[in-house]
Amino acid sequence: MGLTSVPDALKILYILYRVKSPVDIKDIHRIVDIASSRGICCKQYSFARYPWGPYSKDLEADLEILRSLGLVSITNGNTSRRLVITEKGVTVAINVERVISPNEKERLESLFTGHVDQDRMSG
Repeated sequence: MGLTSVPDALKILYILYRVKSPVDIKDIHRIVDIASSRGICCKQYSFARYPWGPYSKDLEADLEILRSLGLVSITNGNTSRRLVITEKGVTVAINVERVISPNEKERLESLFTGHVDQDRMSG
């Protein structure tokens, strides 16, 4: 089956699961933008460039779908909104993981071990 057969919103849920939420919404936009530009997933999201980073209206819509389904919750911090994957979301993400090939997992993993860790350390 593979990642190409998984709806984008569920790909985002899987990314949130692997990143180990909570994650700043700006960071998820950065991560998905990188995944898209590397051809890993989510190529249909269109990103606008702003001083604070990339932003996709379509990604925001999918995050709202995940929230309305109870798969993530959005919390407001002092200066940012953060995504937290719920228990129900973890269960769904684990099921998504079952259809991802080892090669796809490795490509996704490169996002989490490189860029994400560096962002967290610097931000």
